[in-house]
Parts: sequence; C-alpha cells; structure tokens
Amino acid sequence: MADDGPLQRGFTLQHQRVVLDVELSGVIKGSAYLTIDPRNPSLRTVHLHASHLLDIHQVTLASPTNVNPLLPTPASYALTNPFQPLPTREPPIDLRSHPEIKRKTWSAMSEQDEGELAISVSGGWVRLLEGETRLAPIEIRIDYRLVVGRDVVDGIVFQDDHAFTTSTTYDSARIWTPCVDNLWERCTWELDFIVPKTIHDAAAVVVSSGELQEQVTHPHNPNKVIFSYLQTIPTSVQHVAFAVGPFQLYALDRILIFCLPEDYDEAVAAGSTLHKALSFFSTEFGTYPYQDFKAVFIPDAPVTTSAALAIVPTTLLHPPNVIEQAITTRETLSLCLAQQWVGINIIPRTLSDTWIVNGLALYIHSLFLRLLFGNNEYRFRLRRDIERCVRLDIGKDPICVPGTLAIDTPFINAKSPLVLHILDKHLAKAGTSLGLSRVIPRIFLAAFSDELSGNTLSTQYFFRACRKVSSMDLSTFADQWVYGSRCPHFRITSNFIRKKFTVELNVTQTPLFEGSLTVRIHEADGAPFEHVLDIKQSSKNFNLPFNTKYKRTRRSGRIAARFNQLQEDLAADEPESMAEVFAYPPWDDDEVRAEWRVADWSDENATAMLGEVGGYEWIRIDPELEWLATFEFVEKPWYWISQLQGDRDVAIQNMRLYATPVVASELAKTVLVKNYFYRVRMEAARALVTYNTSECDYIGLFLLLKLFDELYGSRPNDFSSFPDYFVRKTLITALAELRDPTTRTTWPQIRELLLNLLRSNDNTTNQYSDSHYLATLITAIGNAFSASDDDSARGDLDRAMTMDRLVPSYHNLVTQAGLQTHLKMILAGQRTNDPKLFLAYTRDGNFNPVRIIAFDCLLLCRPPGRSLAIARYLLDVVRTDSSLGVRRHVAKALSEAILMSLAIGEVFTQPPGVVEGDEAELAERQNLLIVKALRKEFAPRADFKQSLQTSLISSFTDADHDVRFALLKVAEMITSSQVEPLPGNLITIQTPVETPSLPTPRIRISMGDAKEYFPPMASAPPPAPVKLTLSATKKVPKSQTKGLPDSDLAAINVALAKLHSVPASRRPGARPCCRVPMDLSTAAAKLESGMYSSRQDFAADMRLIVSNCYAYNKKGDPMYKAGQVFEAFFNNTPPSIPALALTPAVAPPRPQPKLIIRPPSESVPPMAPPPVPLRKAEKEKPKPPAKRKSHGEVDAFLGEELDAIEGIQPRPSSPEKPPKKVKPVSEKPAIKIQPPVVPPAKAAAAAPKAPAATPKAPAATPKAPAPAPAPVPFARPRPPSDLPPSVQNTMSFKSRRAKALIATLSKDARAILFLHPVDPIRDGCPTYLDEIKEPMDFGTISTRIDGKHYKTMGQFAYDIELVFNNCRQFNPSGDITALADGLEAVYWKEWPKTVSLKMTGDEKKAMMSLINRALKEPISLFFREAVDPVALGIPQYFDIIPKEDARDLSLIKNKLNSSQYSSMHQLDEDVELMLENARIFNGEGPVVDAANVLGKWWIEQRGKME
Repeated sequence: MADDGPLQRGFTLQHQRVVLDVELSGVIKGSAYLTIDPRNPSLRTVHLHASHLLDIHQVTLASPTNVNPLLPTPASYALTNPFQPLPTREPPIDLRSHPEIKRKTWSAMSEQDEGELAISVSGGWVRLLEGETRLAPIEIRIDYRLVVGRDVVDGIVFQDDHAFTTSTTYDSARIWTPCVDNLWERCTWELDFIVPKTIHDAAAVVVSSGELQEQVTHPHNPNKVIFSYLQTIPTSVQHVAFAVGPFQLYALDRILIFCLPEDYDEAVAAGSTLHKALSFFSTEFGTYPYQDFKAVFIPDAPVTTSAALAIVPTTLLHPPNVIEQAITTRETLSLCLAQQWVGINIIPRTLSDTWIVNGLALYIHSLFLRLLFGNNEYRFRLRRDIERCVRLDIGKDPICVPGTLAIDTPFINAKSPLVLHILDKHLAKAGTSLGLSRVIPRIFLAAFSDELSGNTLSTQYFFRACRKVSSMDLSTFADQWVYGSRCPHFRITSNFIRKKFTVELNVTQTPLFEGSLTVRIHEADGAPFEHVLDIKQSSKNFNLPFNTKYKRTRRSGRIAARFNQLQEDLAADEPESMAEVFAYPPWDDDEVRAEWRVADWSDENATAMLGEVGGYEWIRIDPELEWLATFEFVEKPWYWISQLQGDRDVAIQNMRLYATPVVASELAKTVLVKNYFYRVRMEAARALVTYNTSECDYIGLFLLLKLFDELYGSRPNDFSSFPDYFVRKTLITALAELRDPTTRTTWPQIRELLLNLLRSNDNTTNQYSDSHYLATLITAIGNAFSASDDDSARGDLDRAMTMDRLVPSYHNLVTQAGLQTHLKMILAGQRTNDPKLFLAYTRDGNFNPVRIIAFDCLLLCRPPGRSLAIARYLLDVVRTDSSLGVRRHVAKALSEAILMSLAIGEVFTQPPGVVEGDEAELAERQNLLIVKALRKEFAPRADFKQSLQTSLISSFTDADHDVRFALLKVAEMITSSQVEPLPGNLITIQTPVETPSLPTPRIRISMGDAKEYFPPMASAPPPAPVKLTLSATKKVPKSQTKGLPDSDLAAINVALAKLHSVPASRRPGARPCCRVPMDLSTAAAKLESGMYSSRQDFAADMRLIVSNCYAYNKKGDPMYKAGQVFEAFFNNTPPSIPALALTPAVAPPRPQPKLIIRPPSESVPPMAPPPVPLRKAEKEKPKPPAKRKSHGEVDAFLGEELDAIEGIQPRPSSPEKPPKKVKPVSEKPAIKIQPPVVPPAKAAAAAPKAPAATPKAPAATPKAPAPAPAPVPFARPRPPSDLPPSVQNTMSFKSRRAKALIATLSKDARAILFLHPVDPIRDGCPTYLDEIKEPMDFGTISTRIDGKHYKTMGQFAYDIELVFNNCRQFNPSGDITALADGLEAVYWKEWPKTVSLKMTGDEKKAMMSLINRALKEPISLFFREAVDPVALGIPQYFDIIPKEDARDLSLIKNKLNSSQYSSMHQLDEDVELMLENARIFNGEGPVVDAANVLGKWWIEQRGKME
C-alpha cells in the first residue's frame, strides 16, 4: 500500500508549504505550495485531496528548474464533492433504500479517496530536462478560503479564543489544506501562520508540528504576527496539527507544555512526568526523533498525536488533591510521547502491519509504566490484560492478515503488546540475547539513519531483525501468535510420587500451541526450582524431579500448620522472615481469633496434610506470564495458602477457587495485613463475596462488615495512605455485591451501612478530594438498593445530585454516578420511568461526559420508537449538536438501545423451537428471528421511521461517516430493503466550478462526450448544472461512442491500412517495458472500442509508438532502425504535410489554455503548454507561424486520407509532385512481443540516448520504403560439443549458482524481451497461448528458484532452454530469434561453470563464513582444536581413531584456506568425519551430545546456503 500509491497517482509529493491566515471567527485564508515529482511521463492530471468546503480561488503551476524553467501559469482544475444529494426519482428513495444508500456511500468514499481536486498538468508540464534522469518537478500553488464559523466539522474546531485541528478519522486533514491525505505519502513541511497579535488582551501563540523557526510581526499589518514552523523529517499530513490561542508556556528541557492561562498550574503538574518519560525512552531505545515535544491542553479536544505535538483535552488536568486522575493523565501523556518513536516517525508498511507499530508503542509504554508504578503494578496489569485478551480472542481474525483492507484496531491494541511481551520472554529464554531490548533500538536506529525504507516497518522486517539478534527461527511463533488466532487453554493436574521423589504433571492443551512452559516448584525448604516443559503435543505427562530430600515433621492441624515450623526455622536465620512480614499479630490471641471467627482445618484436612511425606509448598504455572493463555490448575487449599503467604508475586492463582472458611479467614487476614501489595488486598476483598453461602456459614458477609469496621468505621475521611484508600473503595463495592441467597436481595445491614456512610461523609480534614470516593459510594448504593424493595435512599441521592450542581465535584463525578443509580432504580421498578431528569442533563452546555451518560440513560428508559418527541430530539442532536463526539455517540447509541430493548425482553421474539443443524445454521436462524421481531415491532411506528428517514437522507451530505453508518445500521434493523431500480433516462451532470486560466475570445467545440472550450471571462457566473433528458436516438457504432466524426473514422481506417503495410510497423513500440505501451494492434482495438474522440487522439498514439521505440532501444539496434523506417513513412505520407513529425512538438510561446469539463469521476483533459521565459534573441526574432499549427497538420494528414476515400482531388500544398503509391507488402506473422514496463527513472535515463527527431523538409520526390526481406529458414544453433549435460543433468539443485546464471543472462541487453511473461492482451498477440503451451521467462524462473521449485540442475536448464525454444517457435527467423540465439550462446558459455563440481569463489567465502560461525558457537567447544591425547589424558586416542582421520574445525579451516577442497561435498565429509570420530571414541556422554547438536546445526546452515 505504501509503495503502490505514488505509482497509481503518477507522482510523489516532495515538499509542501502552507500559509494560513487564521481568524478565530472561523475563517482561514490559505495558500498551499505543493512540490511534486512526476513518476509517469503520461501524467496529465494531478489528483489531490481537498474538502468541498474549500473555496478555491486560483491554481497556478510552475516548474522553477535551473534549466528551462517554466513560469507560473494559471491552471485548469475541478473541485468535486462525491457526496451529492440523493436523486429525486420514482420510486422515491426512502428508509427501505438503505442498501442503495450504503452502496452510494461506499462509491462516494472511493471517489473521495482518489482525490476531489483535479488539476490539469498537460501541455508540456511533465517533461524530461536535458541531462537529467528524472522528470522535472512541478510546483502547484492553490489559493483558497475556508469558512467554518462555529459549525461542527471533522478536522478543525474554532472557539471564541482558540482554534485547533482534530484527527479523529482518516480523511480529516483535507479540511484545512489541499494535500495528499494518505498515511504513506510523506514529505517535508513549511508551515506559516498569520494570526492576530493578541487574543482577549493576551498574546496569541501558535503551536504546530515541526520546529519553530521565527516569530515576527506581519510586515504589512502590525496587528498580526507570523509564526513559521519547519518539519524536516518527512511526515504525512495526517500527522501534522496545530493550535492557535492565548497559550502560556511551561518549558522543561525538551518538553514544552502549553495551556490556557486559567489552567497553568494544573498543566505544569500534569506534564511533570513527561521529562522522566523522555529520559527513559531515549536511554532505553534511542534518540528522540524530533527537536522537542509539545503538549497542548485544550477544552473538549480529543486526544490527537502528531509529529512532535500532542493535543489533549483539559479533562486530563487535575488539582493536586485528585488521586485517580493523576494515574490516567500520566498514562495518556506518556503514550503520546512513546508514539513519537513508533507510530509517527515509524509507520506500518501496509495496513496489515498496524499490529507491530501499535504494539511496539504500547509495549515500550508499558515498560515505562513499570518504572513509574513499580513491578507489582506492572505484573498485575499484565495478568489482567492477558485474561481480557483471552476473552476477546474468540472468533476474531489474526492481528496480521496480509492484504487485508479492514482491521479491528481495539482488538489489535489489546493483543499486540501482549504478543510482543511473550516474544521478549521467548527470546530471553533462549539465552542468546536480551530479548526485545536489543531489537527495538536497532529498528529505531535504522529509522534514524534512513536505513529503514521510508521509515515504514513491516512484519517481515521485524522478525528478520529478531532473527539476526537471536539467531532463532521464529516462524512457528509468528504462525501461532501473529498470523493465527485464538488463545490456548491449559488443564493441568499434579501428583507427587513419594517413591520416585518426582512431581508428575499432566498437561492438556486446546488448541495446540507449541512452545516452552515454565513450572516453578517451591519445595519444602522454601527454595524455588524452575522446570521448562517443551509443549509439542496436546496432552502429555511430565515427570519433574525433586531437588530437596528431607524427612517430614509432624504438624498441628491449625491453619497454615504445615509450614509454621519451616517459617520458625527461617526466622531464626533472618531477622525479618516472610512469616513476620505477612503476619497479623492480633490473631495470635485466641479471644481475637474467636471474635473474628477464624476457622481451622477440619480433622479430615489435617489428616490429609499429616499424611504427606516430603511434599512441596506450592506450584506456580507460567510464573513469568510467558503465555497468552488460561490455566486450569486446582491444588489443595493448603498449597494455595502457602503460596499466598510466601510468594511476593501478585500474579497468583484465582482467589475464588477454594470456597472454605479456612481460606476465607486467610483472605481476611490478607486484607488486614498492610505489607501485602494493595492489589492483592483488593483482590482478596473481592473474593470474599463468593463466601457468602450457607456452606461457609455466611462468613463472607461477616468478614466484610468486620473488615470495614476495623479498618475505617465511621471515622472522617483520611486518604493519605493510597493503598488504604483503594482498599476502602473495594470493600464498599464488595459489600454492595453481597446478596441473601434465599431472597436474592441485599442484606438490610449493608443498605443501612452504605446509606450512613453517604450521610455522614466528612472530608473537612482530608487533604484529598472525595469526588471519586463519593461516586463509588453512590454506585454501591444503587447496586444495593436496586436489588431490594427499599426506596429510602431516594432522598439522599437527590440531595447529593443537588449539592453537586451547587458545588460541582471533580468532573461532576457525583452527578454521573447519580444518573446511573437513578437508571438502575427505574429498571428495578422503584422509580417512575420519567425521562425529564435525563433530558435536563442532555442539554448542550453541560459537561460532555455527563451528557453522554444522560443520553445512554434516556435511551435505556425510552428506547427508539417509544416516544416520538424524544426520538425527534435525539435525531436533531445527531444533526445539529455542537459536539461531534456527542453526535457520534448518540447515533451509535440508537442502534445499541434497540438491541438492549430486545435483550431485556421489551421486544418479543418467537422461540426457534426444536431445530437441527450445525451451530452456524442455528445462529443464522436465530438472527433471522430477531430481525423479523424487530421489524414487526417497528412496523406500526411510521412517525419514527419518517423522522429517521429524513435524518438518514440529510446525513448523506451533512454528517460524517460514523454518523451515516450508525443511522444506516438502525435502518437495516427496523425495516426491510427494497430492490434498487435500474437507471432511468434522467441524467444529471454535475458541472464543477472551475477557474479559467486565460480568457480568449475564440471558442472551439468538439462534438464529443467531453466538451472542450476556452473559458469565459473571470467575471462570468459559473455554469449551472446541465440536466439532459434522453429520448430515443439512433444507434451509434461502438467505434464512435465518444463522438468520433464519420470523416475522422474513415481517415483513421485508411491510415491504419497504410501503416500496416509497412514491414517495420511490426516492430516499433512492441516491448513490454514501456510505461505506456502502444502498437498498431492496440490502436486498432482502441478504435473498435470507441476510445478515440478525434483524429488527434490517433495521431498522439502514433507518436507514442515511435517515442517508445527510441526510448527503450539503443541507436543502431534493429528495433531502433525499424522505428526510423516507421517514422519516415508516417512523416512522408502525404507529401503535402511535411511538418508532421512523430516526435513531441515544441511548446508554443503563447499558450491557448483550455478548461476541460468532465464528469467528476473522469480526469481533466490536457491543458495548454506552460510559458517559458524567452531569451533575448527569441524576443527579438519572432517564430515562424507554421510551427504553431500541430493540430492543423494532423487534420490535414487525415483529411487527405478522407479525400482519397470520398474521391475528392486533394489540393497540393506545394508544387512538388504527389508521392507514389506504396504497394502493399504481403504481411508476415507479426511479432507479438512488447517492451517490458520499466520504472520512470529508467525510462528518463534512457530517453536522452534517443536522437532528437527534428522535423525536416520532405524530399522533392519521396521514395517508397524498401520491401521486407524474405524470411530466413529456421535453423537452431548447435551447442558446443564439450557442453556438459543440461536438461539431463542430475546434479542436485544449487540455488546460488542458478541465481548467478539468471542474473548474468538478465543483465545482457538482448534479454530485455525475456524478462517478463508475455501478456497476449497487452502485447497484442492473442494467439500466443494457443501456440505456446508452456510459456516461460526469466522472471518466472527467478520466482521458481525462490520458491524452491527445482530439485535438480536439469530441471533448471529445461526452463532456460524453454525460453529460447518458445521464442523460435512463435516468431519467424529474424531479429527476435537473433536475440535468442545470442543470449543462448551466453547461456552455453556460463553453463559449465554453473554445473562444475569445483567450489566457486563465492561458495568458498560462504563456507569460510560458516566455519567461522561454527567456531563461535558454544556447542563447538570440543571441536575447535585438534585432540591432544597427552593434555587430555587419553593416550589411547590414536589407537582408536587413526591419526590420518583426525579432524577438527581449525584443521578444516586451514585446508579450506589452502584450497585443498575441490567441492563443498568434500568439506561436508570432513565435518561428518570429525563428528563421527567423537561418537566412536566417546560412545555416549556430553561430547557425543554436543556432536549431535553440532551436526544438526551444520545441516541446517548448509540447507540455508543451498
């Protein structure tokens, strides 16, 4: 995708300068200067992206080159809006036309992607300068004006005192400047902003992507100031942003924080972490790619990350006393900074590579969070993210699907950093690298040093970098985790075998993922031992040896009795043992234990513990979180308690697996002991909810109430201890989740406790805000009271919301929680379903998060269709709300509310009954029943459907894509579809408004499909859309569908007949290397298909044939001579038109620019050539007028052919005699090979070699061309007598030698016809595949070599010789077969070297490199030097191994240096002899194991060489 764009557009964007005069009233006056490099010589129209809201005044072209510069000239252009109003027709478009509206939407979006602004560059703008190898650059200047006011558009926002850009969709950048709105089109930028000097009595500041160059006062207006920014690193327009406002600056080294004056103190606090993040990323991963990093805090702005700039909302700001928001703010800002390295500076190579770019940014961001929040927090979040990803990865596509056109970005962002995490562990476990900590800096360095092509990162490049660092084959890993989907599930059981002192693990996995699984066994002495299991089967038993041998000690049956003695022993050695760290001393008192109802093990459990001999403490499966998987591993409760007490790691097993009072007591102790990490305490509190059962004697209820009273009670708020603060909120949430199992309602004492906490909340002495705490408390009250018949909390909740209106909490958190609680009580039937409360909070002016919650509550209470007034209000919000985010949210919520009403039973669905079939079929039937029920439910609600129809039709032109598709989804759910009618006779042609280049009084109209005319004066009003009503017309021949006149058709037919009679006409322009290939067969096909609108189009193709021939053939070649014959014949027929040359005409000094009007989907026709600055001599000497009549000459040439047909005697243009008629020559089989397509750069380089075709005066009596020579009988050249066997050769295939031979053949000039497959349509040889049953070319052979198609060298030789045989079979003996003969001679010369048994120089270097790598491998330690029997104490060595057979790597290396090996096979035999000697002498043991490993390694490396 990144590489195809410039080729499809025909140009690349090198530099863009934008000058913007910004007025905060919503007006921008701008000029865009785009410097493009044409890549296609046939480029005639430049398509740019520009919003239809841009009012373009003028487009100017210039080409300021050092040689032959072209002056600025007004250009023809067309600006279209693909989203036109839906047509009025019969039957009318209504709500049931949603398939048609969706199709039109996709079609318009496709046109939008091609570019709305078409600029003509025909007439000489695309040119090749003398001495240059590339086409001359073109500078496009576009003057425009944007008037937005306070309207809501995606891309830019204007407020009273500030303005800023947004980038919430892929096409939002084109709103403020014409550009190439594509992520992969990157260029350097100059940004100049003209803004008022002051805004509300404060100095105006412009913050933009790039580096600030200067800030100066406007030279003509002292009330304005100019800010100039320069972005030297190529950047996409989608990563360019700016903001204007009275910002204040806080600078900390390279971190610049901007905000409005009232937010300064909070912005400084929020950005304080960025300096630490910048230092971390720069130290760990490489230099920061930009000069500085700017963060701008703006109200109601979405988070937008661009080059060296992040625009973030002020909702991230917080006063110092808010706890939770500080964490969120630091996470958001540090992620914006991490994306500067990868995401902005480095982008994905294709859309399918998004996972690696997003994943790397999130991965390095998580490493910074580990530094910021600690390792325990990092591991807890990692475990939580893994569990979430496993739940999501069901039925999802892989994170990398090559060639995909759509991706699931939220899922990719969830899975990709976890995949990189397990890859890091995978690489580190191999022991050959430090994991990704060595790979990522190399990638960033490659981007910084321009080694990474276009700074685009692909999946293949990333894994290749990993392979270079680690020397590991990662294909299996990539297939499972990157190119595959789903996550494995492990079921593990353990059994301790006392007799063998081993632990037997049975591992069962579905589906099968290969890899190594770490199992950590904490043995009885407390020492952990790790075992690595090689998982290659879906089920297998592993016997893990025990390392500690000791006798069992008898223990009591009290809780944790089985390891108390061990802890005492450890405490005697260490002053502060693990037992002391995690002990709760008050529970040592029996009375306190009885008060807390601490449970002990039952006699049965005590007997089971006492019966164990030499057991382990606990087992950890995957302790380092190296698998993206779920593990089902249930141990006995006392093992789990040992782990909870003795393991410092927070990623422990699930706390809800063991529903026994003993475990509940241990969980309560975990909450009480503050030495535990606060996340462990929070999880323990949540787990106590599951112990509220009669089997546990409702111990969960008792312990939660006891814990809250013990830790917090009714004391005033004190949040100075953050861990206790988070545990307090967790206890409140857990209490609200407790239910009476008999009545499924909350306990009365819990409701009373929560209500008393709200009433007696005292935050006067607390230094921290209680907003989040009150929101948690109100949410808990809603959960508790909605599950009961008690409505006593209504008044307290209303008072809390009223107080929040008077004294707002931070972000109105109390109101948000109150609205959600109000909704729960309505759904529980405790309150009347009155939407008035929610409606009041949905009004514009409220805090947007509050509005969004209110809209959700409103839609859940009154789903669409229940109230027509509310439905109209919601649809009006979708169309006219001042917040684009609110518009999109409400539009999506409409469809979600309909599905929610179905889920809660408000819409009745017919049960499917008893049906048979697979799961997919049953799901499809269920979906059909749901859709049928929904449509039946909404069938009588015509008013709602009418309002939705009005909004949907109007959204086609007014709303953005998200809103449009959301409304289409609602329409699909509630109405059936109708068939789209076939197109009628009424056609509306949208005439785009264009700016004329130069006025002229002359008018010329060509009666074709496209109308060409010279534009009127600038003051003339734009033409109105033309509406044509087609009536019955006569049938037009296919060749004249574009309006080709009858006279031109006849003239072209006669010209084609004459040109076909020239023998040389079979050769010019017939190779597939041309960028725009052309030949007479193609011209005839274009005429038959109706692709010519005038005779001038035909003459242009004839010129193209000859120019292709000259551009891609050397002077003196047969093909070049054939082109000269063809050109001479065309130029000399008829003799009355001597100046008609096939070479490009010289641009006239005074152009006649034309305005081209076509439908929006077509390109703009060619415009007049640009003016060139006249030299002094040219100004004094006028040019002959005859050189300005190229079109007249073409008309005269084809006109005389027409006269000949109609029998009219042509009037001679000169006194010379007319030419003699050329007798047609009998045609031979045409050569069906066209020049291959070559890149424009190569074409440009080859073009100057062609001789300049200068029009010459015709001779007095032109001579007829010489007749074609008689065909030479076919005689296949004979190979040399000493040529080794070719097709019959049975030597194993040598890929390196084969590639070298193909490279030698391909470099030969005569191979140009055989590099690519023959295309019968493109190359004009439709019978080729009928005659040639087995086509072959060098490109296909190279592909087969890479694909390991060949097994022997004979198979390889067969394909090479097949290329030559096919050429001789299809083409008659002549120039083409001569090329094949010459190239075959080269093949015969090189073939003996290719199949020689001797080692080539390249092979010798490769083998030397392999031996050097073998010497560095750890496994070669025993084989690096010769065996010394005396030093090693093995005097009998040479008795077993003959001295002449002794081998080692050093000896083999010396023999290779001295050229003692004639083939690689002999060297392989010596290596095998060395390894076999080790096996024979040692029999078994570490030396033999090393020999086997080294032999396997050698075979693998040799296989890669072949």
